[in-house]
Amino acid sequence: MSSIDFRWCAGIEDTFIISPNSVTGKTLDEYELTGHYQNWEKDLSNIASLGLKWLRWGIPWYRVNPKKGIFDWSWLDDVFNFFHSTQLSPIVDFVHYGTPTWLEGSFVNPDYPEYVAEYIERVIERYGSIIKAATPCNEPFTAAEWSSKIDDWPPAIPGDTGFVAVMIGIVKGVAKASRIFKSYGVESIHVEVAGGTIPLAPDVAELAKFENARQLLYWDLLSGKVNEFHILFPWLLQNGVTEKIIREISEAQACIDVIGINYYPQWSYKKYSYSANGTLNVQNYLGGTDELLELMRFMSSRYERPLMITETSWMGSQEEKATWLKQSIKATGKARADGIEVIGYTWFPVIEMVDWRYRFTPGSIDDFRLDLGLWNIERKENCAAKLYRDIIRKFGGKGPTNEEFAL
Repeated sequence: MSSIDFRWCAGIEDTFIISPNSVTGKTLDEYELTGHYQNWEKDLSNIASLGLKWLRWGIPWYRVNPKKGIFDWSWLDDVFNFFHSTQLSPIVDFVHYGTPTWLEGSFVNPDYPEYVAEYIERVIERYGSIIKAATPCNEPFTAAEWSSKIDDWPPAIPGDTGFVAVMIGIVKGVAKASRIFKSYGVESIHVEVAGGTIPLAPDVAELAKFENARQLLYWDLLSGKVNEFHILFPWLLQNGVTEKIIREISEAQACIDVIGINYYPQWSYKKYSYSANGTLNVQNYLGGTDELLELMRFMSSRYERPLMITETSWMGSQEEKATWLKQSIKATGKARADGIEVIGYTWFPVIEMVDWRYRFTPGSIDDFRLDLGLWNIERKENCAAKLYRDIIRKFGGKGPTNEEFAL
C-alpha cells in the first residue's frame, strides 16, 4: 500500500438542533455554545498550526438557508475565503443532525431530498473551487436514534416506526446528494457511527445481532445489501417501508467514495444482559485498539471501499488523550500494514464540546462540558495538541505504518 497523501485531519463539533426542547426550552447549536461563531478565525488558525491539510467542518444549514428558497451567505463567505487563503481543505458536513425549522417534518418530509439537494447544490455552486470532499449527512443512525428514542430531536417520532422513517428519509436525501457531489467532482465521504453490541449471555445473543444489524442499516441500504434475505427486512416492512422503496434506494446507486468510521473507545460499544426480573441491562464497554482494528477489517471487507477514521478522541486527562492519540494512530498504521486501505485519521472534536444532554437537562453550559478536544472552550491548548503536531510533522503526507510508527 502506498503511504503517500495520507489525510491528517481534525474536526469541530457541529450539531445544530435548533428547535427548543419541550421541557427546558433550550436549543443545541454547538457553534454558539462553544463560541465558534465568534472565534472561528482563531479556531481555524489554531487548527492550521497543527500542520494538517484537512478539517471536518459543518455548515449551519438553518442559518445559511433561513427561509424556503432564501440563502444568506454573509458569514459563510468569510469562512470560505479563509479556507481559500490557507492550506486547510474542508471536508464539508452538510447535515449534522439538524434541519431548518421551516422544513416541517425534518427528514421525514416527503420533499426533504429535494430541499437538501437544493441547499447542497447552491453551496457547491458558490464554493466549488474550495470544496474537494464532503459528507452528505453525519451519523444517520444517531439522528434516527435520538429523534425516536432518546430525545425530541426533529421529527420526534417515537419507536421503531420513527427510527425507520428518519433513516429512510436520510438515505433518500444522501443518494441524491452523492450524485450531486459526483457531478461536481466532490469526493463523497460518508460518515456513520461504528461499534456495536456485545451479548454477555446466550439469551441476549439474538437481540445483540439485531442491534448490530440496525447500526449497519445505513451502509447496507446505500450499498444495495437490503433484500428479502436481510435480517432487518421483515422489521422494515413492519415499520412502513415497502419493497418498492428498498428497491428504489438500491437502484439509486449512491456514490460512496470513502467510508468514515466514528469510533469512541469509551462508548462506541455496549454490553447487553438481562437481570433476574427480565430487565435489559445496557452498559458501556471500554474498547481499545483491538476493537478499532476489527472494525476497520470488517468494514473494509463488507463494503470494499477506502476507509477513513473520521472521528475518535478520549474524554479524560491530557495524558490520557495523548495516550489514545498514539494508540489509535498506531492501530491505523497496523491496519494499513495489513493491507487495509485507510486513507486518513481525524481527532474529533478538536475543540471541547457541550454534551447533548444540555438541551433537555436543566443547568448551565459549564455543567455539560465534555473535555474531548485539543483546545478547551477558552482556547487553551493541551499537550495532546502538541503531540498531534509532532506526529503530523514527522509523517507529513505519509501515513503511519505498523513497522515505522513509534513515538
